[in-house]
This record gives sequence, structure tokens and C-alpha cells, in this order.
Amino acid sequence: MSEPFQLELFAPPEDVRAPDEDPEEALVRRLDEALGGALHSVVLTDNRSRIVSARSLSGALEVRIHRSFVGAPEATLDEVAKFLGGARGTARRRALAAIREHFDRHRGKSRPRRRVLRQEGHCFDLLEILDELNRRFFDGRLDLKITWGRHSARRRRRRGQGISVRLGSYHDGERLVRIHPVLDHSSVPRHVVESVVYHEMLHAVLPASRDSGGRRRLHTPEFRRRERELPEHEQAERWITSNLERLAKRR
Repeated sequence: MSEPFQLELFAPPEDVRAPDEDPEEALVRRLDEALGGALHSVVLTDNRSRIVSARSLSGALEVRIHRSFVGAPEATLDEVAKFLGGARGTARRRALAAIREHFDRHRGKSRPRRRVLRQEGHCFDLLEILDELNRRFFDGRLDLKITWGRHSARRRRRRGQGISVRLGSYHDGERLVRIHPVLDHSSVPRHVVESVVYHEMLHAVLPASRDSGGRRRLHTPEFRRRERELPEHEQAERWITSNLERLAKRR
């Protein structure tokens, strides 16, 4: 995964999202358009030292951006896109100045929004699943929150780019597990949801490490060993692999 929002106070009149479009999804869509479809995903952060950053995943960009950019004017997002696209010289300095100006203008003007946890879905109760797994595999020691996430904004898939659906995530600062709502469906076996929840719970107890090349590894050999302790883990992995395209269409 404390969600301050300063949505469209500074947006020009023509910069209006559809009334029913989630503001976070609007940011994903607008950034993807500004980057010419080169966006893989967007992670909103509260990091005040690294306002905007990105890394390449399969030829696309995973962008981490401060949540104050939700509702930012198109001109600001254009500058963000130039920065992410590798602008140099004067163009890069202008982009950085615009990013900093927007951030400084919004800093301190938004109050944190209390997060509403949506644990009981249409088909699965995430809190029940979390508590059961906590008892079975962690002696009830883990103090975690869990919620169904939001449906992702649909993005154009670049030619040659594989199907990608992030079914779960763990946010250490909030001790929060978030599960993608595509799994809250009658066609999804319970053990699949349990496997995804268990995977994210492991992130709470097994920190990332770095390999010999200095690269950060989230899924260490110990992580994979613990993951296999879930009896139906491999069966769940096979089901996800076989149904990934169907899940992606529902996101």
C-alpha cells in the first residue's frame, strides 16, 4: 500500500475527470497517456524525500509518486512524464522545478484521510481468512490489517508485454495487506485467496535481502520455502496461471 488528497483545487477548468472515475485511477490513466502507454503501474506514497521515482519492468515503468499528485493539472503531469521519460539538461531542470513547485504547494494542505478497511467481500471474508492463517502458521502473533483493494484502471497493453495483475500487496508502514477485488468472485476457489493472503503475510515476517550484485530480493529462498508450507500453494499457483487472462479482464 494516511491518504491525503488535494484533488482538483489547482486544476484548470478543462482538466476534469469523469464524475464516476476514481481520482487514483484517473492519475494512472493520465500518466499512462502522457507516457505514451509506457506505464506498468503506479504506487502512491507519502515519501517526502523521493517525490517521484520509477523503475523499468519488462520495458514499462513502475512509477512511485507522492499522492499529492492525484488531481494534478495536465501541465504538471506533462512535466512528470518528461522527468520519467529521461529528459536532460534544461528540460529536466524545468520538470524538476514543476514537480517541486506542485509538491510544495500541496504539502501540509491536506489532512490524512482515515482508511476504511473493506474486509467482507461478496464471496470471501478477508479478516476471517487472515485470522485463520495467523493461527495456523504464525501462532497468532501477527498484528496485521487487511482490506479488499480497488479495481485497477484499465491500461493499454503494449505489444509483446505480458498479462500482469497484482493480486496482493503488503504495506509495511501501515502493516496492511491489500487483496485485489478480482479474487472476490464465486469462480475463485477459497484456497487461491488463502494463498495470496498467506504470501503477503510472509512479507511481514521475512524482510527483503540483497543478492551478490546488490539487487533487492523480495522472494528469498527462505520465503519460497515458507510459501510451500501452505498445503495447497502449488495448486493455487496453477489455478492463477491458468486463469490470469480472465482475472485481468475483470480488473
